Amino acid sequence: MVCTVRSDERLEEIFKYERAYPPSLFDESGLMRKGSKSSMVTVLFPDSNETSIIQNSEKVSYIIDGGHLLHRVVWRRPATFKQICEQYSNYVTSHYGPATVVFDGYNEGNTKDEEHLRRSRSTTNIEVKVEDSINVNINQSEFLANSKNKMSLISLLTVHLQRGGCTVNQASGDADLLIVLTAIDETKKGVETCVIGDDTDLLVLLTVHSK
Repeated sequence: MVCTVRSDERLEEIFKYERAYPPSLFDESGLMRKGSKSSMVTVLFPDSNETSIIQNSEKVSYIIDGGHLLHRVVWRRPATFKQICEQYSNYVTSHYGPATVVFDGYNEGNTKDEEHLRRSRSTTNIEVKVEDSINVNINQSEFLANSKNKMSLISLLTVHLQRGGCTVNQASGDADLLIVLTAIDETKKGVETCVIGDDTDLLVLLTVHSK
């Protein structure tokens, strides 16, 4: 922003307004303030105690939010990355069978960049080499706070999930829309479909895009 003024009095008037990073939107670090989408859950939860309408759980197509999955499975330690990936694969196949897992992409900017920055600033943000034979020597939350670590883990995890009979897709950026569109495509095949995730964005997108 460039201001051209002819007097100090005019300058004083201009500086009465918020500039650069409005404190209503940004905190003192320059990051956007965290939203409170989770409050939507407290509104919806009392009305969400209907029994499942799935007729045959063995014939359901499950679409899993990969970001939810990464945090849902608690790593056993000590372990190698191969054992961690097998733990994820066993969790998915035992609960959902040959499901479809959709991961975020981290190669370009997306709507979650601010959240990724916020998480990385709150941890040591260590970058780790990820291979089957390497022992895991870092806390799970610290590991997942680094986007490069996530990318490496997703690449290795994709191989293990596919060996277990799962389908793996990765979005170019944020995966929420791809998750929803993948689920809708499954229903068009006449298959009962269930989306697994804990992000309120998924519910909003489902109400927008599905019929």
